[in-house]
Amino acid sequence: MGDVGLTIVGTNKLVAALDKLDSDLRTEKADAALYAGGLVIANAAKRKCPVKTHTLQRSIHVETHSKGGSFHVPEREAWIGTDLVYAAMQEFGGTVVPVSAPMLAWQDTDNHGHKGDEWHFAYSVTIPPHPYMRPAIDETKSEVLLKVAESLKQLLGVT
Repeated sequence: MGDVGLTIVGTNKLVAALDKLDSDLRTEKADAALYAGGLVIANAAKRKCPVKTHTLQRSIHVETHSKGGSFHVPEREAWIGTDLVYAAMQEFGGTVVPVSAPMLAWQDTDNHGHKGDEWHFAYSVTIPPHPYMRPAIDETKSEVLLKVAESLKQLLGVT
């Protein structure tokens, strides 16, 4: 992925507002702004991900975490993703092979998760890539930066 540049106009007002906050409140405000930006990506990924039962779509979420930084100015970051084991296979594609049986076996399901009567068997199944997270990130970069800046200004009362 390419680099993204950001110019913040009125930085002196923003820095002054941040200096007035204690570290706990600063982290809380930073997390809120990062979360707002992360939601832009998460919502785009939900629109782009493959949908059969909507489980992958519902599982995409945003979390904020400490990235390190100094004691007085901890760096924060937003993680956007899912905990589902098959999510990466959908994004990047790959081949599924049996681990503890001679063959894979499955029943098709309809869009409501109801299983059909027919069973399928295979030695392996190749899943083509269905990128949803990377395109969501690439297509929303400017919107994310604007949302984070707008949220920070609103949370800090900077005009």
